[in-house]
Amino acid sequence: RNFDANRLRVTTNREDILNVYTGRVPSHLDWDLALLANYANDAVTLNTQADNGDLSRFASLLTHRVDAHLVGALGLFDFLQLAIDVPVTVFQERSDDALSTTSLAQSIESAGIGDVRVAAKLRLLRQERHILDVALAAAVSIPSAQPRDSYLGERTLAATPELVVSRAFGGLTLATNVGARFRDIVRDREGRLAIEHEVIARAGLRYDFEAQADLPLSIDATWEGFTQLKELFERRNTGGSEL
Repeated sequence: RNFDANRLRVTTNREDILNVYTGRVPSHLDWDLALLANYANDAVTLNTQADNGDLSRFASLLTHRVDAHLVGALGLFDFLQLAIDVPVTVFQERSDDALSTTSLAQSIESAGIGDVRVAAKLRLLRQERHILDVALAAAVSIPSAQPRDSYLGERTLAATPELVVSRAFGGLTLATNVGARFRDIVRDREGRLAIEHEVIARAGLRYDFEAQADLPLSIDATWEGFTQLKELFERRNTGGSEL
C-alpha cells in the first residue's frame, strides 16, 4: 500500500491539456495557480487469470476516491517552467467485500496528504521557428504522504522524465508525451501485486473556442497508456490504458 493509487498526473499551467504537457512554457515571471479535483472508481483491483489468459475481477482494494490538487507554475526566461503539485485525498474507501475476500485488504485511512511533486519543463524548440514545440519535462515526487500504508504515496523519491512534443493549428492543439517513471519497487508477499518502473505514453487534444469565436471555453481529451518497464508489452496484467 506504499504507492499512490491516483494515476492522474495533473499538469500545472493553462497551456497544457489536462494530464498531457504541451511544449509551451509561460513567459518570464508569468505564473499560474489552480485547484483541481478528480474522482476514481476501483483505482486498485485484484484480477484472476484463467487458463486461456482472460482476466476477471476478483476484488476491489480501493472502491472510491476523491482527490484535490493545489498546483502552481512559474515561467522563467521564456524557456523554463518550474511547478509544484500538492495533492490531498479528501475521501477514499474500500468495500466490505474486499476485506473478507483477500488478505491484502487491510483497513486504510479515509483521508490524507499525498506526495508533493516538483517539476520542471525546459523548452527546446518553438513552433514559430521549428514547426513543432518540443520540450523536456522532469518531475520528482517527494515521499511526504501522511498517513502511510493507505495508497497515498511512495516510500522513496520517484522520478519521471518525459519528452514533450506539441503543435497548434489555430484553435486546435495536439500533444504527445513519452517517458518513464522510476520508483521504489513494491511487491506483496504472495506475489499478486507488483508496483515497478513504468513506461508511459500520453496524447491529448484541445479545441479552444476563444481563439476562433471569442468564447472562454475549450474541450480537452486525453489518452494514457502504461506498462512495466521490464515487461514492456509482454504481459496483459502489467499495464493498461485510460481515456
